[in-house]
Amino acid sequence: MVSKKRYLRSLAMKQRATMQVGKAGITEAVIKQLQNEIEKNELLKISLLQNTVVEPAEVQVEIQATDATIEFVQKIGRNMVFYKRATEPKNRNISAHVGKLK
Repeated sequence: MVSKKRYLRSLAMKQRATMQVGKAGITEAVIKQLQNEIEKNELLKISLLQNTVVEPAEVQVEIQATDATIEFVQKIGRNMVFYKRATEPKNRNISAHVGKLK
């Protein structure tokens, strides 16, 4: 049986980054967009642009500080993947499969 993180990583590999963090770093606008995207898609892939001044670890801490239910899935280079189960049942495409995994 496939683990939860492995399943989420496999889905993220097929996705393009849905958000980019630039030289302004994590702003209120970025956090608001992040919350909307992760509610709608459940899986969020973020790309850190070359001109950003924040490190991936800082981005991870800030994102998880905004909402404790957001799970960190993986980091490859300057790309990061996060998962959160959608609150609205109509948006629960991924969590229906994730709930069956360990």
